[in-house]
Amino acid sequence: MKTLIIAIFVVVAVYSLGIYMSVTLDNYLDAADKILGEIEEATKEENWETVREQLDNLTAMWPNKHTILAYFIDHNELDRIEFGISRIEGENILNDKSLLYPEIVSLRKIIEQVRGKYSFKLCNIF
Repeated sequence: MKTLIIAIFVVVAVYSLGIYMSVTLDNYLDAADKILGEIEEATKEENWETVREQLDNLTAMWPNKHTILAYFIDHNELDRIEFGISRIEGENILNDKSLLYPEIVSLRKIIEQVRGKYSFKLCNIF
């Protein structure tokens, strides 16, 4: 009986941690994706001041998110996201829509892939 209770406790703990990880990951990646969406819209309109403000928001937010996400996901995935942010920062200096827009789309795609790869689904558990 004692073994059964311990086994049930372990299973519940693992699932609880998985759900917590999934919710935290979704919240953090949604926040980054929302800012990237605003940067994308401002880039289309060539509103470079808004792009700079939102990029500053993203770069200020990301170190805090990175620290927590490092517990949950592969560091290579985090490096890809950070590299994408730095490419956007570099391209923003030129204020060229044709250079900045593909970098934004690329980073949003990376975030989408990370979200799918680490979502709490049965196919990702086994």
